Amino acid sequence: MSVVNRRYYLSCKLALAVNLKRVMATAVIVAPLYDLITQRLEAGGVEVSVVDTWRLPPEMGRAELDVLIYEFRRELDQWLLDYQAPEAVNSVAKVVAFNEQRGAQALGFFGQEYLVLAAELDLAAQRDAYEQALLLSRSLAEQALDRYLLEQQADVIILPSYGPAWPIDHLSGDDFNFGTSAAAAISGYPSITLPATASGVLPMGISLVGLPWSEPVLISLAAELEHSLNGYRRPGYLTQAP
Repeated sequence: MSVVNRRYYLSCKLALAVNLKRVMATAVIVAPLYDLITQRLEAGGVEVSVVDTWRLPPEMGRAELDVLIYEFRRELDQWLLDYQAPEAVNSVAKVVAFNEQRGAQALGFFGQEYLVLAAELDLAAQRDAYEQALLLSRSLAEQALDRYLLEQQADVIILPSYGPAWPIDHLSGDDFNFGTSAAAAISGYPSITLPATASGVLPMGISLVGLPWSEPVLISLAAELEHSLNGYRRPGYLTQAP
């Protein structure tokens, strides 16, 4: 049974729910879920405003990729040294060369595009560009969330976390449909994800995002929703892919 601090829960006056109607594969699942969430929150005295768009600036994604590649190279090089990897593979550049020499034996079905990008970086020469990309990505992520949390004065944004999982397809690639974690992850704003419903046998969650230092409200509200939605499904093994 979830224990909810009602003082914090009732301090949430406005919840902004993002219903991704454009994601047709999951609209039939998300729409009734949001009806239920609205019903539960309004019964607790929380005003719910529903919007159907969630767009992040593409510049944020490009800047964040630059950050990730730079940090991947910097941290993996250090990790290989700290853990005394064999001389033949103790740097990102050597790992790339090792994989190229062995081809499919080393890589299997996968490529190493990000490893190659990381190996080509000059960390010292590109440090300023990295720091600028870091600041830009954070600023754009904060602006995207502040649009709702500050300008519309929402206490929390409720988002469908990700679409259902998909089988790995070595021929056609990933069947990725949507994900909403980037803005909170990049900005550092608090976010909590909980089980909410299912697409067939596959679990789907919702994420609650708030301003910095709003963790008490987020945790209390998440506990209330987790208890009332009862969306947890015990994991199990399937004999075939859904």
